[in-house]
Amino acid sequence: MKVSREVKTGIIVIGGILLFILGFSYLKSTPLFDNSKTLYAVYENVGGLQAGTQVSINGLAVGTVNNIRFKDTRGNLLVTFTVNNDFEFSKNSKAELFDTGIIGGKGIQIMPIFDDAPLAKSGDTLLTSTRPGLTELVQSSLNPLKNKVEGAVSNADSLMMNVNQVLDERTKND
Repeated sequence: MKVSREVKTGIIVIGGILLFILGFSYLKSTPLFDNSKTLYAVYENVGGLQAGTQVSINGLAVGTVNNIRFKDTRGNLLVTFTVNNDFEFSKNSKAELFDTGIIGGKGIQIMPIFDDAPLAKSGDTLLTSTRPGLTELVQSSLNPLKNKVEGAVSNADSLMMNVNQVLDERTKND
C-alpha cells in the first residue's frame, strides 16, 4: 500500500501539534489528563504567595496554586488552586495561608472539616484564614519590650534634666 505525500505530511503535522500541546502542558506543570478539582479562596493579603506553590492537607502536597488575581476594587485577591480528587472534604473546610519556612515563602494548607455539609467540588470557594508567621509572632512579642525600653529612656532623660536643674551655674559651666 502506497501512502501519498499529503497523508504523510498531515500525519507529521498532527503529530507535531500533539507534541507541542503535551510539551506545553508539561512545562506549565499542569497535566493534560487531570482528575483534580479547581477551588478558590479570597484573601486580603497573600504576603508573597506565588503561582506554582504547593497546596497541602495535613502536610501532604495535594495540589498547586494556579493563579492569583484581583477580585474587586477593594484589593481583595482571588487565589485559584487545584486539589487532587483522592481526598474528600466538606465545602466548609478552610484554606489557611501560612509561612512555609523561615525565609518567608507562603503556602496554602487546607484544614479539612468533616461535617454534614456537601463535599467540596470544582468551582467552590473555601473559607479562608491566615496563620501568623514567625516574623509577626516575634514582632508581637517584642512590642511590649520596646514600649518598656522607650519608657526607661524617657525616664532617664527627665532624670538627667532634673539633675542639671539642681546644680548651680558655676558647676554647670565646669
